[in-house]
Parts: sequence; C-alpha cells; structure tokens
Amino acid sequence: MRNRAQEVADRAGDWFEVRRAEQPPWDLAGLFYERDREAFASVLGAAIALRLFLFIVSVALLAAGVIVTVLGTGGVDGLLDTANISGSVAEQIADATTRSSTTAVFLVLFGLWLTLTTGRSFTTVLAACSAAAWGLRGRDVRTTLRMATSVVLLIALLLAAGGVLNRIRDIGGLTLGTMSWFATAAVVFVAWFAVSWALPRGSQDPGALLPGALLVSVSITGLQFFMQFYLPSRIARSSEVMGSLGFSVAVLGYMFLMGRLMAAGLVFNAVV
Repeated sequence: MRNRAQEVADRAGDWFEVRRAEQPPWDLAGLFYERDREAFASVLGAAIALRLFLFIVSVALLAAGVIVTVLGTGGVDGLLDTANISGSVAEQIADATTRSSTTAVFLVLFGLWLTLTTGRSFTTVLAACSAAAWGLRGRDVRTTLRMATSVVLLIALLLAAGGVLNRIRDIGGLTLGTMSWFATAAVVFVAWFAVSWALPRGSQDPGALLPGALLVSVSITGLQFFMQFYLPSRIARSSEVMGSLGFSVAVLGYMFLMGRLMAAGLVFNAVV
C-alpha cells in the first residue's frame, strides 16, 4: 500500500510539472507553494496571529482609557457596542472603568505602553515574514522606528474603520449593509497596501504590492462575512454541548486565519 501510494504521488507530481510548463497559472500555484514552504509562512502566520491579538487588546485598553477621560464612563458602552464586544469581557471592561477616578489615567498610560510594545513585536514578525518571502537577509530584515510607527498607526486605523463599518451594518438596511462590505474590502486593500509598503521588500515598484493587497482584502472580507453571519448560529446551536469551548475555538481559528492570510499576501507579492 505504501509503494502504491508513492507511485500515485509520483504520477501526480509528474502531471503537475507538465501542467506548470504548459500553463502559467499552474506554474504560479507551484511557485507560491514552494515559496510559502521556504519562508515558513505557516509558522510565521501563527506568530502574526498571536501578536495581532495582543495588539488588538492593547488598542482596546487605550481606546477605553481615552473615551473614559474625554466622555466619562458612559462612553465605554458605546465603544463596546461599536467593537461588538459583549458578554463577560464587556462586563469586566465596564466594571474596571467605573471603580475609581484614577482608572482612566492608568488605562491610558498602560494601554499606550502596551500598544507600543505589542505594535513593535507585531511589526517585527511582519518584517521577518516579508523578508523571508522576498528572500532578503541581514540588514534588510531590521525593524526601524519608522516602520513600526507606520504599521501601528495603519493597523489601528484599520481596526477603527472596521468597528465603524460593523456599526453601520448593524443599524443599516440591506442596501447599506451590502455597500459596507464593499467599503470594508476597499479599506483593507488600502491599509494592507500601505502596511506592505512599510515592510522590507525586494522591489521598489508599488505595483508589486497590488496582488497581495487584493488577495488579503478579498479573503479577509470573506472571512469576516463568515464569522458574522454563518458562524454565530452554529456556535449557538452547539453551546449546550461544548459550552464556551466553541467560542474559544472560533476566536483562535479566526485569529490564526487572519495571520495566515497576511503571511500569504506577503508571499503572493514576491511570487507574482
């Protein structure tokens, strides 16, 4: 059986190599697979997901502190609704911001420090993934302050725009909701193009970053649509059996797919 399986695999490999020589799309798929393995994009995608999660938490803490300082404790509820944060997490955030007058100052200072720290770590992993995708080594992999600042600001703006668009979909009708999905894809496209521009790359041509930006925008928008409309009903049906495990699996899977898609976008730029 093992020999038979090896023969089938060899024939499939020969068939694919013939197709690669005849048709460019097959060759592109083969190059993407090879470069993806060489750059360890799967491992780096998991690292991106972890640091993206920590960065989102940091930005949420900073935003909560700023809103409490400017608008008072009542503004936190609006922030939680806009970000679609509910349940025990929302209750803990709301309770933490109403305990004392010094909580807001602590949230601002701690959130700012945490945002800068996690943002730099997030940028370092993105830079390493981009450099590996383009085959860069040495000094080209360094994470500069300008690079970290650009990535932190752009991802923060992307998160804010995503929250606003989620709010529009909640209060709007079918037409407004449909338009918001096209707006989401456009925002992700522009933001990821700018992030890719700030990272190490093997080409100074801006057009070299368009394929990855298109891939990331379409795939992440589709992932968000799946997470918001299809998955919640599935989790609700299985909650009696799995409890909170289903929600945890969904969140972890979502973050991993986000990181994996970002790594794939960087590799796709280099391959194209």
